[in-house]
Amino acid sequence: MYKKVIYQVVAVVLLSWLLVSANVGAGAVDKAGIAAAVKGISNYNYGQDRGPLQMLDEVVQQTYGQAELRGCLEDEMIKLLESNATREAKEYVCRTLWMMGTDKSLPVLQKMLVKEETCEMACYALREYKSEAASAALRGALKEVKGRMLIGIINLLGQRGDKEIVGVLKGYVAGADAGLAEAAISALGKIGGKEAAAILKEVRGKGGAMQTAATHGYMQCADVLAKQGMKQESLAIFQELMSKDEYPLTRRGALMGIMRVGGATALPQVMSILRGEDQMLKAAAIANSYWLKGEPVTQQLVAELPKLSASDQVLLIDALAGREIGLVRPAISKAASSNDAAVSSAAYKALGKIGDASSVKLLVGALAKSEGEKNTALASLRKIKGAGVEEALIDSLAGAKAEIQVEIIGVLSDRMVIEAIAALLQEAGSKDEAVAKVAYKTLGKLADAQVLPTLIDKLGKAQSDSVRKEAERAVIAICRKNSDESQQGDVVLKALGDTKDLAKKCSLLRVLGGIANEKSFEALKKELSGKGKVREVALRALAKWPDDRATEVLFDVFRTDENKTHRILSLRGYVRIVGDSTSYSADKKASLYGQAMEQAKRADEKKLILAGLAEVANEKALMTAAPLLDDESVQAEAGLAAVKIAGKMKFSPAVKEAMEKVQAISKDENLRKEAAKILEANAKK
Repeated sequence: MYKKVIYQVVAVVLLSWLLVSANVGAGAVDKAGIAAAVKGISNYNYGQDRGPLQMLDEVVQQTYGQAELRGCLEDEMIKLLESNATREAKEYVCRTLWMMGTDKSLPVLQKMLVKEETCEMACYALREYKSEAASAALRGALKEVKGRMLIGIINLLGQRGDKEIVGVLKGYVAGADAGLAEAAISALGKIGGKEAAAILKEVRGKGGAMQTAATHGYMQCADVLAKQGMKQESLAIFQELMSKDEYPLTRRGALMGIMRVGGATALPQVMSILRGEDQMLKAAAIANSYWLKGEPVTQQLVAELPKLSASDQVLLIDALAGREIGLVRPAISKAASSNDAAVSSAAYKALGKIGDASSVKLLVGALAKSEGEKNTALASLRKIKGAGVEEALIDSLAGAKAEIQVEIIGVLSDRMVIEAIAALLQEAGSKDEAVAKVAYKTLGKLADAQVLPTLIDKLGKAQSDSVRKEAERAVIAICRKNSDESQQGDVVLKALGDTKDLAKKCSLLRVLGGIANEKSFEALKKELSGKGKVREVALRALAKWPDDRATEVLFDVFRTDENKTHRILSLRGYVRIVGDSTSYSADKKASLYGQAMEQAKRADEKKLILAGLAEVANEKALMTAAPLLDDESVQAEAGLAAVKIAGKMKFSPAVKEAMEKVQAISKDENLRKEAAKILEANAKK
């Protein structure tokens, strides 16, 4: 086994060398390289390295458009097919000949056709050979093969539409071999022509085991007849298959054939079906009505729409949406007022494709209906196109109920309707909180710096905290659109200097915290020198600062401020920033937490710091947490932090001492067990 693998590897290496030397893969190939590539796959078996096959594929690509080299390649492939190459190699060559073979290969392929082990691969190779010589080779093989081989060749001749074998196929149809008869029937259907149609009709008339296969072949033959220019003969077959004695699926297929081949001439029959009781045929007639072209057809279908059942109206509305818009839009708009939710929803959906500005009012009206109708109408409002549509959407805001306004503004947002900014500014002052909030949110998405003065002026007039927060977010979003980060907060800073209104000033400070550039930082830091609400708002903004620039400022507040709220706010921000920082080393983080711990006065402050320390794998952090095991007010938190830190560190005397202390002091059994595990794990090392 090992020798075989070694031989295969050596063969691949040698072949690679031959191909490289023959310039294969370097943009050129010659006859020697072609011969080497083809010979290289002669011993291929499934499961082996596909390198040789890939090399042959490359040769095929490089010889494209080069008749002489392609001829040489085909010659080498013929030699391989005539050799003792593996079955897998021959199959691969046949798949390649399917793409590039010529009549030059016919002699060897004809020999392969009559051998059971190679018949199938030869048929595969011949599938795209268009020449009469290839057809003759296949016809010749019919006399020499039987069983599965014969069926395979019949199938291929049927796919090729070879009319010369119709007489032969008639004999097979009448034979005792059911598999062969069925293959012959299928081939007759694919070949088409009047003679084939007559044979299939005769088989159908006899009934029996072949009737179903003959019906399928007969229908396929009708399609082929139409393609062969015999439309009347084709339609006659389809009409025959529309008989009420036929199976429902047969009738359905026949109707589709009549519509496909007959086009608008099938309209009377289609209208009769629409007025009938057969639901399967109705659905097929409606779904395939696109085959019936022309305005007269559309007019009749439109006239029939209100006469149908609700379920059929739903189908027809969808079909009409693909026809002449000017003819169908009024009818579909009328259907939108149906009392049946399914019909109205279908109409709303269709208006998303064919509606115009006049459809907006109708769709907006649907927003007050059932959840399903509302969602369908919203989807159409987002998609509907045409002049005046967006203006109509904006106009629909006026006088609408608050819940409808919310939905309309959502549509304007999704459609990115910049022209709606003026209306949105007005709705931002709505007494309804939901409307005001969605208006501000959309302004943040659509508006630019030109509206900032107006928005900033509204900050101090917001009717509630939740609306004010949304307004602040809108201002932040618009400021951030400025590509120059250093100037993003300039308008806000100017407004801050100009205002004396406390509510507005606090809002502006929160906005500066959201912008979070250098100028904003300096402004917030300056406001910390104030008192009361302004100081607290500035502190809250700095406590949410996104980078470690605020570390020192927050620590200074924590160190010097006696106000409990301020201390907790500053410490919470400080702990978060230190923990999230990517520029601080573990040692630096431990030091920063350590200096905060020195200033901590209450248990809640110590607990916050311990939570941060627990994430630092550093001995200094452990040495800060461990002494607090003696503090009853934070003993549990200190123990948890010590165990978490120790679990991330290499074992050391400090770790040993801390874990032993946890075991001795902690009242938490689980924590003592975790400490014991750390000690035990390191004792084994």
